[in-house]
Amino acid sequence: RFQEAQELIQEHSTGLAGLGVTGWLLFIQGRNKEALASFRQDLVELRRLHKQEDCFFTGFEGILFCLALVKSNGPEEFKELQGYCDQVRIGETDGLFSEAYELLGKLAAFKSEKSRLFSLPQPPEPGRTDHLNLFVYALVSFWTKGRIDDQIANITKEKLKLSSRDGYAWIAM
Repeated sequence: RFQEAQELIQEHSTGLAGLGVTGWLLFIQGRNKEALASFRQDLVELRRLHKQEDCFFTGFEGILFCLALVKSNGPEEFKELQGYCDQVRIGETDGLFSEAYELLGKLAAFKSEKSRLFSLPQPPEPGRTDHLNLFVYALVSFWTKGRIDDQIANITKEKLKLSSRDGYAWIAM
């Protein structure tokens, strides 16, 4: 249904400026370079609309922007990721995805070699975190240790099954 989503986005492009929805769609299609360009363009528009340089995406599109930066795997992207995560953590101290941003910021510092030591915090308790924070924890664990602990892998698999069952199959990809 990518085509339908694209048509809807184009139809309402004026009202969607700065919301990251095109970047979201491009990212889940695997078009990472285009997704990053779109996310960055929307951030510029968001900051222009709010007349603030420290604006950031407040929804899931922010996490996808960060994952697109990680997927690029370049030193500039990790520097950008760290700056973005720092900005979000300062501006939204107890947001829905604050755990994910903290982990992604630590990953960026580690990958950009600003921090040679990396230690993951204790795994989130399954009933005390949402699917996304757990999924980001599993990804960061894999990217830094080269593996995911069995306990987290099992919990993540279960959460991804639930996501698929609840209509969020694209998360379970």
